[in-house]
Amino acid sequence: MKVNARGSDPAHAVSIECNAEIIGDNLETLDGLVADNLTATARIQDLLGKLANANMDAQRLLTLGIRALDGEVAQLRRILADPELSAAERPARVAALAQSLAATAPLRHTQNEFSTTNDTLIRAASAETPSDLAVFAHPLERARASLEVFTAEFDGGLRRRLIARAEELRNLPDGVAGILRTCGRELAIIGEIKSLLARNAAG
Repeated sequence: MKVNARGSDPAHAVSIECNAEIIGDNLETLDGLVADNLTATARIQDLLGKLANANMDAQRLLTLGIRALDGEVAQLRRILADPELSAAERPARVAALAQSLAATAPLRHTQNEFSTTNDTLIRAASAETPSDLAVFAHPLERARASLEVFTAEFDGGLRRRLIARAEELRNLPDGVAGILRTCGRELAIIGEIKSLLARNAAG
């Protein structure tokens, strides 16, 4: 094999130059991917902050309603346990107790669905693979559908405020820049970064 004065094979030198050029291009691409990943991560944190605020507002509204109804139920039970309660008054008190108990149920169900949506989106933000992320789509859809049913049972200002909180949660998972899509983008970027690093190491 004929070598040049610098003691290297010209073909090998060309190969090194080509590899160096490819690695340089990969590093430039890698730099852009890292910047994109940082942007996606910041967006996720922003959305998680909005999620926390929406869930906190909803929980506060629901807790106030549940406490008020629990107080009514406790008071009615004490009245019904009073031996001096007349037979004429008892049916009205029993009806009032049943009504309070019935009103409490949708509040508790709604509270559970808000918590489920909040917890599921937080877990989705920590997904390590696209398949892990896909697992969260069904429980989120079920929780959102349940919220629509439960919030429709309320009247007045409470209903309007809960629907507003539910709308905020609904927009977070499915919006263009929502948590699920942003997490998916972040995972795709991480996959590209790993692929580029592997190619550079092999080159």
